[in-house]
Amino acid sequence: PPVGALPASPAHGFATTFFGGGAVSTQISTAPPSSGDGAAAEAFLAGIARARGGLREGSEQPEAWGKAFGKWVRQQERDNPRAFRSLVHAIRVHGDDYLRALQERSREERARARKAHQARYQEAYLNYLQAREEAIRTEEPEAYARFEREEEALRRRFRTGVFKGSRLGQTILDNCARREERLNRFRAFFQQEGLPTVLSFWEWDRQLNPHPFERVPEDGKGA
Repeated sequence: PPVGALPASPAHGFATTFFGGGAVSTQISTAPPSSGDGAAAEAFLAGIARARGGLREGSEQPEAWGKAFGKWVRQQERDNPRAFRSLVHAIRVHGDDYLRALQERSREERARARKAHQARYQEAYLNYLQAREEAIRTEEPEAYARFEREEEALRRRFRTGVFKGSRLGQTILDNCARREERLNRFRAFFQQEGLPTVLSFWEWDRQLNPHPFERVPEDGKGA
């Protein structure tokens, strides 16, 4: 490479596409980034990797991240485009704000991914709860009888008093009888200390789900 240019590496890919991301229509800058750009890119790339959950070896993530940062800085420097020419300057001036924004976006993306994962495996989890209920009914009849007494007390509450014969009381009873509602009450009841173990959704996901959330990669295609 030319004297002072950065050898090929993830930092080189990040720095090169950073300049391309700031250009009008090209993705890759024709001028190679300097070694100073590379040193700044290497440390900054590590911060982005932490915010994004890691850097896959051999992937094109550094190039994609460099281009994204270039576009972001171009927006910040739209009234001062000359300052954008330096990656070192861009990281010094905008790096902290970019990482904070990236971390917040990553948290939001993770929350959405967790919600989607739970929805995807909710039926499998309900099947686990139903099997666990039958096992406890057979193997721990005294503990299960306590749960049944609580269920009967719940039904009685909405059959008597102000709810007796009312449409609202019947609606609540119908809702309570739904499979998912009943199994969720079963799970909540057996969270009490001293009772047979019933796993929460995320405990079940970690321990029994063949495709737990933490092993789902960024593309969402599963382990």
